Order: sequence, then C-alpha cells, then structure tokens
Amino acid sequence: MVITVLGSGASLGVPIPTCICVTCTSKDEKDKRQRSSLLISVQDRNILIDIGPDFRVQSIQNNIQHIDAILLTHEHRDHIAGLDDIRPFYAQNPIPLYGHIRTLQAIKKHFYYFFTSKKISQILKLSAISAQESFLLFSDAMITCTPIQAYHYMLPILGFRIQDFTYITDASMINAQEIEKIKGSKIFMVNALGKNKHHAHFSLQEAIALAKYINAPQTYFTHISHNMGNHHLVNSTLPSNIFLAYDGLTLSLY
Repeated sequence: MVITVLGSGASLGVPIPTCICVTCTSKDEKDKRQRSSLLISVQDRNILIDIGPDFRVQSIQNNIQHIDAILLTHEHRDHIAGLDDIRPFYAQNPIPLYGHIRTLQAIKKHFYYFFTSKKISQILKLSAISAQESFLLFSDAMITCTPIQAYHYMLPILGFRIQDFTYITDASMINAQEIEKIKGSKIFMVNALGKNKHHAHFSLQEAIALAKYINAPQTYFTHISHNMGNHHLVNSTLPSNIFLAYDGLTLSLY
C-alpha cells in the first residue's frame, strides 16, 4: 500500500488570499497546503478519500492515471467540490463513490447535472455506507474498508480504515467504541487544525493526546490551517513518532 497526501490544508488552504501571517508568507513548500485529499494505492487500485476544489491540480501534480473508488468523509464543499474534475478518469464502468446517505443526497443536489445528463450519469455509482459494518471496496479484490464514525462538532462524519492505515479528518470527537476500530493501525492520520482550541476540529494538543492514546507506530496530522504556524518549527516540537503531513508526502505499508 502506498499512501499519498494530495492536500493537507483546511478549508481555505494555505496561503490564504490577503493574509500576511508568517505561515501564509512562508517560502517553505511544506507550508503551502491545498485542500485535504488523500490517495491510497493498493493492489493496482487507486482509492481517493475526498475530492476537494484543488483535485484537478493535485491529479496533475501526482500523475494520477486512474481512480477506481472514491470515499467521502462528509459533504462540506472543501471535501466534494472537485467532483467535476473526475470526468477524465471515467473509463468503461462507473466509479464507485461511497459515503453516508446524507452526503450522497448532498452530492445529488449540488451536482444534479451528473444525474440528469444521460452521458454524465454513467460516471459515478453512489453507494451508501455507515459505521455499522465494514465492506468490500471492489467485488473482484479483497480490499476491506472499515468506516469509523466521528463528529465534526454535531455533524456525524466518517473516517476510514483500510488494512493497517486509518484516516480521519474534520473531527472534534470520536467515541470510545469507534476508537477501538483505530487501534492496531500502523499509520494513523488525523486532523489537527491549529494550536488553538476549535469547536469543530481537534487542536494540535488534542490531536497529540489522541495519537498517544491510539499509540500507532506513526501518526500524521492533516487538515492544517495557517494558524498552526510554520511546518518545520511545529514539526520539531512533536513526539518522535508524530509528524505534520504535507502536500506530496508518500508513505508505504507492507
């Protein structure tokens, strides 16, 4: 399994237009963060988690040649707005897209033309999932996905575990039962918006506490805002097995 961080930024990305803070004006490429999205490559399949407004650029920068499945954490625009740019990846069969039923209803509303145009309607196959059970991503490959319910303030959202990798973004709370699904992961990736407490996202300290409790060999923080500060400064203060993710980061699991 190869994991590629396509985007590690929060809803506005970094830099933010008009902002002149030290993060937004940084020359360090690791401080330049597109909206959060992740690619998992396993058994010759490319699985995309979230498809934000920067997906077109991300797909070119990372030379993505095919998308075989899409997992959506929730329906906020910074996680779905790139669906328009999935069209070049359509082959002979519709691309399966998995998400909470509420998220799929939002997709049908915001991208109604996908479902009213006979040609475009063949691109996606929507499948509702919940945190109640794991499922096979493909009928011809044993790639199991375990959804994990978290809360983005009061909004139930989904994280995903595939083999020994778990990804959760935009969370501010995960209950004990769902945390048990994460334990045993070799790589854990979770959101950490910034240093200050936020009602809808884990702060840096909250994410560190969760990472220590999960105790994965490696933890990476994503969905990072400009309020986090410079990548190299913050990264240098973290425990030895915890890191800030950055755009273009690739990780391997065997």
